Amino acid sequence: MNSKITYRQQFTRCGKQRCLKCKEGPGHGPYWYAYWSEKGHTVSKYMGLHLPRDIEEQQQAGKEAAIEPSASSYNPVLRVYLLGQFRVERWSEGSWKALDNHIWQRRRARALLGCLLSSPRRRLGRERIMQFFWPDLDRDVAANRLNGTVHELRQILEPDNGRLASSKLLRLEQDMLELADETYIWVDAEAFERLMREARAADDTQRTERLLEEAAALYKGSYLLEEMYSEWATSRRDTLQRAWVALLLDLAQMRIEHKALVSAIEVLDRIRSADPTNETALQRLMILLTHLDRRAEAIQMYRQHVETLQRDYESEPLAETRQLYQALCQGDVPDLPISKANSNILCEQTHTAHIRPTSSTSTTPQFLFTRPIFQLSRHNQSTLVGRSMEMDTIHQIMHALEEPVRPGHLHFLLFSGQPGIGKTRLAEELSQEASTRRWTVVWSQAYEQEATLPYQPWIALLHSLLQGIPSEEEHLHLWEAVLALFETASSIHPLLLVLDDLHWADDRSIALLAYLIQHLKDQRVLLVGTYRDEELPPTHKLRMLISDLQREQALTMLQLQPLSQAQVGTMLAHLARDVVQNIQTRVAGNPFFAEVLAAAYTDEAENCSDGNNTRHSLPVAIAALFERRLSRLTSECQRLLGKAAMLGRSFELRQLLPLAPAHNEDTLLDLLEEALCAGLLTEEGTGAQIRYQFWHPLLVSHLHYRKKPLQS
Repeated sequence: MNSKITYRQQFTRCGKQRCLKCKEGPGHGPYWYAYWSEKGHTVSKYMGLHLPRDIEEQQQAGKEAAIEPSASSYNPVLRVYLLGQFRVERWSEGSWKALDNHIWQRRRARALLGCLLSSPRRRLGRERIMQFFWPDLDRDVAANRLNGTVHELRQILEPDNGRLASSKLLRLEQDMLELADETYIWVDAEAFERLMREARAADDTQRTERLLEEAAALYKGSYLLEEMYSEWATSRRDTLQRAWVALLLDLAQMRIEHKALVSAIEVLDRIRSADPTNETALQRLMILLTHLDRRAEAIQMYRQHVETLQRDYESEPLAETRQLYQALCQGDVPDLPISKANSNILCEQTHTAHIRPTSSTSTTPQFLFTRPIFQLSRHNQSTLVGRSMEMDTIHQIMHALEEPVRPGHLHFLLFSGQPGIGKTRLAEELSQEASTRRWTVVWSQAYEQEATLPYQPWIALLHSLLQGIPSEEEHLHLWEAVLALFETASSIHPLLLVLDDLHWADDRSIALLAYLIQHLKDQRVLLVGTYRDEELPPTHKLRMLISDLQREQALTMLQLQPLSQAQVGTMLAHLARDVVQNIQTRVAGNPFFAEVLAAAYTDEAENCSDGNNTRHSLPVAIAALFERRLSRLTSECQRLLGKAAMLGRSFELRQLLPLAPAHNEDTLLDLLEEALCAGLLTEEGTGAQIRYQFWHPLLVSHLHYRKKPLQS
């Protein structure tokens, strides 16, 4: 049941550098917001400059609504800027004053603040923080480091607080660290997202555009660049960047529909400046320039784009962009991309433009240009190699779903395999194919730190889908409402739902997945999931679901195998032969590792002379993947694997015994079993002939040259 609604006046900040209201005053406003508690969470809603008349009358009559006319006690005491900069300001003596940079010289306090602000509801468990920051240390040592970091951060946030243990801004409750909410700490990234939500909910075009402009002004660059290589910041950074690109595309769309083409070009140029490879923006710019009688400039822009892709990314433009270029060269005039009554503001995942012939006698076909946005940071990958059999299976399933009669066709397609083997990449190829066939495509991804949050993978899917299809099933049971939504969506276009990294999904999400598989058999819906088998606990509900579906023949499983050396060579054909041979030997057919090492050779040639990697440490992306998996092992098991790595990729127990004199044979077998269960080792043979092998040769290299090896 919802709690009593409280109404507060608040100031907002546009983030513009020269805005005196924000720089010298409290900000814009005050505006009215409604607050209430819903299932333990605080929910807010923008009300406007003035309260609705009925609420004012309730307040005057002394009824339920509790009006708080004074907003001073709710003004934040800190402002944290994380978009394109790291800056913390404190309200002091009637103005905002930035904290001196020297107090952040020790990275750990800044990193802890950023980590908490990157976590759901600004809270994270102590154990999880220690795994993020000190995965190689013993638990007691890591706990002492965390305690010191918490104390240091409290001193920075509340220098005048004589009792830091009772801090209001950074609390510790039941082993959970939690930062104060927006009442006390304003964060530009959260304000950006709040403005986006308000724009999405607005029913007035002018207000929507104003909110989008305010949000765009707040986004001054990528999120928390100081933690560029921290795993906990990556997901948040990508999410915000995708939202920013979608925001600018929507702003450009609104200005196109207002016939403000020059203004729309300025917005699209901002996208291209931040991401020169964004072809949605490029396509729209080419169309707008042509309408402004600047066709030559549009053609030149395309040619420069091709040069950039070939020079910097060893890549080629999308087929639809090439089609647009060819159409312009033939003299065709593109239609402006006008949406239907702005019905998809802030939610359009595929942007389209049609080309029309210049005359009625022309035989130029109607072209459809699409650019789905799945994962913004993954646009410039090498050509998909070695998955022709899997793609054939995918095409058969898609074709079956597109047939008018579909008597119980398969609806669940599951990709499994080791980390980096290409599960997500294959799902992206499927999504790209579905998009070109005019399917509706929505994505979600599970994250390890959200594994305990119910329905988290489905929330992202529904969030995307509901923006285009308003649901009227809110009073029905959750599962029935979700089923009705998907049925409605699939009646318009075939629907592809991608659930990435299901090994981190919660039990309720898997139960909902099972329900939908059983009830969507006659719909044009394809469910696709990816998971890592070695990271799936034996008791995980996904294992039971897979077993049941295989028994019912209601599941298509694609176990992705390593690529052959020839296929890896095809991926890396742009590199020198000796470099390709070196990478082929090291990556054991893993396409992700091959791409990362190839980038390292290209970007840091001085460390890779004569085709050999003279720098012992692995690239950050690969090392972080190994560290995440190693962090789940006990310290003793990690130490043992470090010693085992001295024996090479494979070894026998008798070879390991002299290297671990402190342990007897039974203890070693227990530790090896722990590594086997975690998927870091495999075993071959039986009895006394058992031989252990590391799951990947690069893991051996990583253990050899670990920056902070665990000490015995």
